[in-house]
Amino acid sequence: MNRISMNAGWQFVKLPKGIPAEREDLDWETVSLPHTWYREDDPYHGLVLYRRKLEVEDGWKNAFLEFEGADQRCRVFVNGREIGEHKGAYARFRFPVPDEARESGLLRIEVLLDNGVSPDSSPNFGDFTIFGGLYRNVNLLVTGEDHFDYCYYGTDGVIARATVDETGCGLLELEPHVCTDKTGALVAYTLTGPEGELAAEGCAAANESCSLRVAEPKLWNGKKAPRLYTLRAALQVDGEAVDETVIRLGFRSISMSPEEGLRLNGELVKLHGVAKHQDRAGVFSAVSREQIDEDFALIREIGANAIRLSHYQHAQHTYDRCDEEGLLTWAEIPMLKMTENAALLENAKEQLRELI
Repeated sequence: MNRISMNAGWQFVKLPKGIPAEREDLDWETVSLPHTWYREDDPYHGLVLYRRKLEVEDGWKNAFLEFEGADQRCRVFVNGREIGEHKGAYARFRFPVPDEARESGLLRIEVLLDNGVSPDSSPNFGDFTIFGGLYRNVNLLVTGEDHFDYCYYGTDGVIARATVDETGCGLLELEPHVCTDKTGALVAYTLTGPEGELAAEGCAAANESCSLRVAEPKLWNGKKAPRLYTLRAALQVDGEAVDETVIRLGFRSISMSPEEGLRLNGELVKLHGVAKHQDRAGVFSAVSREQIDEDFALIREIGANAIRLSHYQHAQHTYDRCDEEGLLTWAEIPMLKMTENAALLENAKEQLRELI
């Protein structure tokens, strides 16, 4: 898979009166991503439109538009055809580019966003500032004919669950999601340790779950030793690697009880932490990786060992930094209380699936 940044060259316009039939005479503004239209003197809530063109290169077998965050409700069009809709401001999601659009040689991309309050998507109450915008990166993913399923809840096509059993052995359960119709397609897994040493390897049919065992795993142990393993999953067709996914993960055990508190790898840990939102003054929700890193430098400076990511799914870079810094992390979705609204409850469930 090849990821192409699409952060530059967008046009943007607010649509307070709805979607007009003729759009060329609108007051378009050229913007770069990450972008939010929110301003302290103009907290606009309503409909907006982003648009951009992209020339297709020869050899692109499949292409996917990747949105790392779109606030709040998003509809995406390519060459006039709607290719997908997403409700929820905080999760990464992807839509496949239709073959006819890709084969035309030019993608005319339009993104319709609405950050007004909606009865069937969360949040619609509580202390949330709904900034609006394509406030994280947008990319184009290009793959070959056979590839991991990049539309499976915004993942990279492999779910990896690391646990430690009662004997201290590390167990890595692997659930692949692959798009291929090739007979005999395989996924080969290689797990390397914190120092780059080979820890385990295995192979299974393309969409078949399997597991890897590590006899004496080097545990992720919070700030004392935030050790991370690297899993490489290679999709193989006719003996040739045609796609690859890389995941970083840690082996650890966590238990909690009202009598004792929290234990990490069997050791009692007292949590000293902070709550973190994703926004900051001046740029609001459209923060950069560098600004996220600055936040973690401040968290490290005060000596925190835990973090609450309020009140929604944060950028993937934030979770990666939590792993790297050794911070025990509490993750949330934007649902402050239960509801009897069936559509709102289903949207909350979907955002929880995306978070997981």
